Amino acid sequence: MAKEVKKKDNKKEEKVAKTNSNSMRSELKKVTWPTRKELINSTVAVIVIVIITAIIVFFLDVVFESFSTYGINKLRTVVSDKVNNSNTTTQNAVEEVVENDEDANENTTVDSENTTTDDTADDTTNNTVTENGDTTSETPTTEE
Repeated sequence: MAKEVKKKDNKKEEKVAKTNSNSMRSELKKVTWPTRKELINSTVAVIVIVIITAIIVFFLDVVFESFSTYGINKLRTVVSDKVNNSNTTTQNAVEEVVENDEDANENTTVDSENTTTDDTADDTTNNTVTENGDTTSETPTTEE
């Protein structure tokens, strides 16, 4: 029984395959095929369009690459200039702070060395040496 069912299925498949191939052949007979001249003209047109498109894409690629290279190089110089200026500014600021600290330390040392207090006198006189080397005397007044 199983063998008979398989034989029937195979016969149906063969009929379907024959009808499919027959219908395909009949459809291909209805197609209007281009002549040799039309085929060559169409092929040449496609190849020319592809070449023109390739040239345009190549040109645009070169242009964008040059813009990109110019832009990246310009960006690198701007960033490096800003970094250098920032480092220079920071370095200058640090040097100024160090110089100011050194000057302040020198002035404090000079002031403390040149300031005298006369404990025995009624009035206290402070002698201070300025940066120019001048000596100034200050006598504080006390109100009683």
